[in-house]
Amino acid sequence: MKIILFITLIFNLSSHAQFKLLHQDPEMFKAVRQGLNHVYNYEFELAQPYFAEIKKKYPQHPAFPFSQALILFTKNFPMKPGHPDYKTFDHYVKECLNKAEALLDKDPNNPDGIFCALSSHSYEALMFSFSKDYLQAVGAARKVYNYMKQGFDLKKEYPDFYYTSGLFYYYAAQYPETHPMVKPLMWFFENGNKKQGINDLNIALLKGIYTKQEALILLSYITIKYESDPIKSLEYSEKLYFNYPNNPFALSRYIEALIFSRNFNKAIELLPKLLLSKTDYFKMVAEVYSGMIQECHFKNYETAKKSYSKAVHLCSTLQNKTDDFQAFSYLGLGRISDVEKNRKRAIVYYRKSMEICEYESVKKECKERIHNSNNLN
Repeated sequence: MKIILFITLIFNLSSHAQFKLLHQDPEMFKAVRQGLNHVYNYEFELAQPYFAEIKKKYPQHPAFPFSQALILFTKNFPMKPGHPDYKTFDHYVKECLNKAEALLDKDPNNPDGIFCALSSHSYEALMFSFSKDYLQAVGAARKVYNYMKQGFDLKKEYPDFYYTSGLFYYYAAQYPETHPMVKPLMWFFENGNKKQGINDLNIALLKGIYTKQEALILLSYITIKYESDPIKSLEYSEKLYFNYPNNPFALSRYIEALIFSRNFNKAIELLPKLLLSKTDYFKMVAEVYSGMIQECHFKNYETAKKSYSKAVHLCSTLQNKTDDFQAFSYLGLGRISDVEKNRKRAIVYYRKSMEICEYESVKKECKERIHNSNNLN
């Protein structure tokens, strides 16, 4: 049921809630901003004192449990059922939802309650999908959508809601294009609009308080993956990386945009930092990028093959969704096979890549190479 993949995209909105009370309390407003900056820069211990201030002053508000769920998810990217910290993570998600619903019982239009309830149900939908409980996941996704629609009406007053509307409008249009079979399952969503989605995300980037960096992440992602515009993606990802140099996700997005825009020298300079990552996921990503640099820049095909093969092996050991990185590796192995005049093997790799990849530029290249009997290198 591929609609579950759409739910994982909806999950991106569980970034940072718009807390009305903080606009009325400059001290707490500052605490949240400083805490979130530390979270984004992977300085989790430094973030905790700021969130503790919020808990002390507003113990019934969903802000604190939300911050703890966010830290655990970011620290263990991505958090999944079965992880040693999952029970604690799930506890904070439920606490956040209960406190958000308490706010909404008093005021159905409370922006704090709407955003935190929306975020909590997004977490739930993602966890249900990981557990393959698709019926529950779809039910949680519908709740997310209901809160999203409330947010549409609030975005002019609270600009952070431009992030959720932008995410929705873009993916509601893009996802059925990428996965046509899910369109009948998405009847309860209104039609998307990619242009409006990108516009709303840029407004969130300019005017948002807490979702500014999430908008930056998403724009860097969709411009390279679906819009095939690596130069624009580089503009976004460079800002993200320089704001949060300790964040391996920001680093990986920046290196990817550098490689796709053929800025190899800067990518080579940054790659060792990603290779030192403590998690297997980012080690795998670094191996893919290493293969791309060795193949496309240095023309060192044997070294590139080793990196691509290692990346494919690492992908098989990870629970994370790694389809695109496998696809990059298969495409590279296909190009190298063509250089080695092994056309049959090259076509096998191109087809493997095309079957799993969602990057428009990669799918286009695979199609061209399959149907062109000449070496395209």
